[in-house]
Amino acid sequence: MSGDLHYRHAPDTVSRLVAGEVVIVRVPDGEMTVLNESGGAVWCAADGTRRPEEIAGFLAERYRLAAPPDVRPFLGELAGCALLVASEKPLGAPAAVPPFPAAGEYAPPALRVRERLETLASICDSSFGGYPNCMLEGGGCLDPW
Repeated sequence: MSGDLHYRHAPDTVSRLVAGEVVIVRVPDGEMTVLNESGGAVWCAADGTRRPEEIAGFLAERYRLAAPPDVRPFLGELAGCALLVASEKPLGAPAAVPPFPAAGEYAPPALRVRERLETLASICDSSFGGYPNCMLEGGGCLDPW
């Protein structure tokens, strides 16, 4: 049955491409989710018009895979996090879709980080014009703007 569904971004989410990664924020509770590269490509392809097999075909073409990956579990995970909504009928495109992340080496779609924004703010040093400037593992910086 899930192969017949169309997936679209939940209406209470916003997303942006930041440093090559798709960052999604659920507005009601401020929960932030960061996707890996292929997860970001799945997110961008989930525009309400494509079924899972079409999204999988897109990934296979994008990453030159021998066979399309099974994206249904990942789509289900995003829907379970209230980031996607599903329908048996096409839903139409969301108002704003971030640009697709650049295609690199394929890794299965996955959630990299899932955290509430106030938790991040509480552990971050406010040293950049009053906005959090967080050091990440490996020395990178998370700049929300």
